[in-house]
Amino acid sequence: MTNELEPHGSNAPLETDENQPVLPKFDFPPVDEVYAPLADAVGSQAKQSGKLRLLLVLALIAALLGGLLVYNNHFAFYERTLRNLNFDYQNGETTSESFPIKSQYAQNIAKNLYGKTISLHTVMYAFDSAQTLQRTLTVYDYFVSPDSAEMTAKTGTSKWLFTDTQKMRMHGSTVEEHKSGHWEEVEANRFPYFDLFFFATENTDQYSASLYDSYPSTVGSTLYHCEVWLIELYQGNSPIYYSLYRYYLNDKLTAVRMLNDRSDLIYVYDIQDYTIE
Repeated sequence: MTNELEPHGSNAPLETDENQPVLPKFDFPPVDEVYAPLADAVGSQAKQSGKLRLLLVLALIAALLGGLLVYNNHFAFYERTLRNLNFDYQNGETTSESFPIKSQYAQNIAKNLYGKTISLHTVMYAFDSAQTLQRTLTVYDYFVSPDSAEMTAKTGTSKWLFTDTQKMRMHGSTVEEHKSGHWEEVEANRFPYFDLFFFATENTDQYSASLYDSYPSTVGSTLYHCEVWLIELYQGNSPIYYSLYRYYLNDKLTAVRMLNDRSDLIYVYDIQDYTIE
């Protein structure tokens, strides 16, 4: 019997090299060749590193903005100046009945003004008719002599780091403002009348001044003597009417609260220092 699983006869083909499986060949680079990561791996690592740097930059910006916000809320010019007021009218005042005889603080100071030079440093802040404190204030350095005057004003806004500075001077009837590095002539009524508002007691051809009332007033925890002066300033076609509340402490002018018929604002001047020489 013949085995069906074996090749029939001696004619079965013999295995040769042509029937061997062909193995793939790889051309490897020399051993000393410098290898570099694949391009997609470089992109992946770069993206991760870029995201990390972006997060760090954003965190730094957020920290800087937060620090700036805290600084503006507490240490900006407006907030810092308000905290250092000598005459703080934010809570108003408590008054008593008028004095039986009107006081003479303003007249006593005015006696020493003729021919003298006045230098003063004052903070001006304001309230509207609803007693809301305005978001800007101005610090003035003011100098006036018998024939000339100079003024520097620095204005700050609530929670804002930067300030605006204005400089003006007056000689005779000519008023100039410093703009873009040079002095430019402007309207005379733009120069502040601090010597008038703070010290005037007599009538001239430019204004009239009269004492209306005087009374004791408590602002904060300090007792002042307040004199109410009515000023009529002859300017333009129609006069401007001012009500001036002058507050005195130890015979020295400390503050002035001012109203006029052309504005709804109440201006408060905290006179932090002044000299008459």
